[in-house]
Amino acid sequence: MSICFILANLNVGGQERLTIWLAEYFRSLGHEVCIVCLSGKGALLTECRERSIEVTIPAAPYRASFLQLDLLRWLRRFFRERRPDVVHSHAFEANYYARIAGLGLPGAFFAHEHNIYPDKRTVHFAIDSLLSRKSDRVICISHAVAEFHIRHEMLDRSKVSVIWNGVPLERGKVMRSRREVREELGIADATPVLIATGSFKPQKGHTVLIDALARMKNRDCILVLAGSGPLEAECRALVASRRLTERVRFAGAVDHIADYLEAADVFVLSSLWEGFGIAVVEAALSRRPIVATAVDGVVEIVRDMESAFLSMPGDAAALATKLDFALNRMASEPAMVHAMCETAYQRAREIFSLERMAGQILELYQEVLAGQVSAK
Repeated sequence: MSICFILANLNVGGQERLTIWLAEYFRSLGHEVCIVCLSGKGALLTECRERSIEVTIPAAPYRASFLQLDLLRWLRRFFRERRPDVVHSHAFEANYYARIAGLGLPGAFFAHEHNIYPDKRTVHFAIDSLLSRKSDRVICISHAVAEFHIRHEMLDRSKVSVIWNGVPLERGKVMRSRREVREELGIADATPVLIATGSFKPQKGHTVLIDALARMKNRDCILVLAGSGPLEAECRALVASRRLTERVRFAGAVDHIADYLEAADVFVLSSLWEGFGIAVVEAALSRRPIVATAVDGVVEIVRDMESAFLSMPGDAAALATKLDFALNRMASEPAMVHAMCETAYQRAREIFSLERMAGQILELYQEVLAGQVSAK
């Protein structure tokens, strides 16, 4: 099978990493796979080259234009020459260009929706609704994402497939010791450490988390923020203004997150909304206690007091209380917390693996292609 993935960019993000994992996995099964990176930009381009994943960059790269005719012509010509069996695009920009360029061409077209968009413009919903007719299936990463897009874009529910994200199980393997990572961050071995991973953008609620840290009764713990993004400078300024400099470490973009999870005591997710929550699965695979906001796709991964400590989104006081509660339970009831971590770990291995996700996507490809053959 010839599979062509379409992405707007290859920045460090969940949907980009997921596409790389799928490309590698499908290639290992003998399928012909390529990624079209519309903008030709992104830090993960280097990783693709290192993994020998074929990446094609348009002669007329994407310039954040609403209707870029030179890109549409290039992409349509690419589809005609390449003749992929499957075109699998991810998120609005890639879905938009793949759907238009593919009009009237053979092959199975799949659009992948990765998030909930509270600030998405009405015109974008209308465009997605209109162009969704070109997609043979719309894949959503959670039931929450599916319901959001069905409601706002009036999608045909029969064309929507929910396939939870999966993570390569080796993401939980530790390469460096707890002590080594803590020494790098300047943190003593006995100090309680909270870790949050993810891009610095409004969705992730970093300012709420920093406010929660200032409100915590436990004044000994240190918060590690692993990631980068447009709001990092604002978060650094907030940390300084709240006099938390000694209690916060900015780790930057991290290559092997399992090492940092191993060095931490509690994983925290402060998102205001979240389509799924790959970071939560990675924390579960590392058997770390999870404190997270009870939003959207997150509550499909973990349950309160069964596999995680859940808090209300956007509420710094509630998050501070929950973090204090988790740290206290780790000290007073370690067996209970261990059982919660084990529950989250087993669920991550059984339900949120790359193999399970890729298998379901491949079955969907085959189902649609078989239907096209029988319809001829």
